Amino acid sequence: MKKQRLLTLAIVICLVVCLFTACDTKLADGHTHSYTTTTTNPDCENDGYTRYICECGYCYDVILPATGHTYEDTIIYPTSTEQGYTLHQCTKCEHGYKDDFVDVIELDYSVSVDGESCVITGIGSCTQTDIVIPAKIGEYCVTSIADSAFSGCSSLTSITISDNVTSIGVSAFWGCSNLTSITFCENSQLTSIGWYAFGRCASLTSIVIPDGVTSIGDGAFYECSSLTSVTFGENSQLTSIKMETFWRCISLTSIAIPDSVTNIGDYAFISCLSLTSITIPDSVTTIGDFAFSYCSSLKSITFGENSHLTSIGGGAFAGCSSLVSISIPDSVTSISGSVFKDCIGLKAITFEDTTYWYVNANFIDVTDTAANVTYFTSTYLIYCWNKS
Repeated sequence: MKKQRLLTLAIVICLVVCLFTACDTKLADGHTHSYTTTTTNPDCENDGYTRYICECGYCYDVILPATGHTYEDTIIYPTSTEQGYTLHQCTKCEHGYKDDFVDVIELDYSVSVDGESCVITGIGSCTQTDIVIPAKIGEYCVTSIADSAFSGCSSLTSITISDNVTSIGVSAFWGCSNLTSITFCENSQLTSIGWYAFGRCASLTSIVIPDGVTSIGDGAFYECSSLTSVTFGENSQLTSIKMETFWRCISLTSIAIPDSVTNIGDYAFISCLSLTSITIPDSVTTIGDFAFSYCSSLKSITFGENSHLTSIGGGAFAGCSSLVSISIPDSVTSISGSVFKDCIGLKAITFEDTTYWYVNANFIDVTDTAANVTYFTSTYLIYCWNKS
């Protein structure tokens, strides 16, 4: 009986060995595997695989690595009752996470007459140094920042302004002495910046002006003494740089005036002591009184080839002691008095159009570039020039 059981077991073992070695045996006789495949696709976190199965029973897997998450970021602005945060949501699965939390809004605001929007009127009980002006407070869309809303908030270091805000009021951030960063959201709808809005923000170093801004009020960056860079977009719609806009921005080294600008106002860049060069775009028709006066490092003033400039105001370049030469576009018909007063380094003034220039009804030959310097800095210093 025992021998019979051992014989039966031996037969079973032989059959199993034959079954699992059949393919190899056939390979020796010319058998070729013929596979069917099934695939389990990977997801963001788990590997997938493709399984190859032969009719003989032989099979193997090829691993397909997990794809990893691909996140799309959405900024959720805070409201008067809910925190703000950045939502990182995977575009391929339901996984997501939040970070960069912003406290609830404690700012003062007033609801507009239409009952649909509101205006930020002050800092309220907010003690934060980094403030986000939200797109909405509760059910109300935030559309503007009121006059003097944050004036004198010396603790404020950064401000982020949401897309919905269209206007910043007069002196809104005047004297925020520690404000270093002003950020406008990517799809900003801002169109106007009020008078002296950022005046005396002594720690502000740079700002990017949204393309949609058409109006920057007088003295908007008055005495922003640390401001080194002002950037306008390629599609800027700004039409005028108004009076005192960059008054005594002593650290400003360069600025690209948009080709949408037609007027540079009185005292616009007065005493910008670090400004070394300026290019006046073709679109500009007038330069106001003392617009670039006492920019003592200004060495280069360039006008476009198709300049539409017609008038240069009194004292416009007075005190530009580093200026060596300048070429007056042929479109210019009027130059007011003292335009080059105290330009002690000036060696040559060139007129692109040398015909019919008059001072006090007296014709002046302006073909001699060196003589022109004497005319403007001495002989006819205070007189107005006109081309007929």
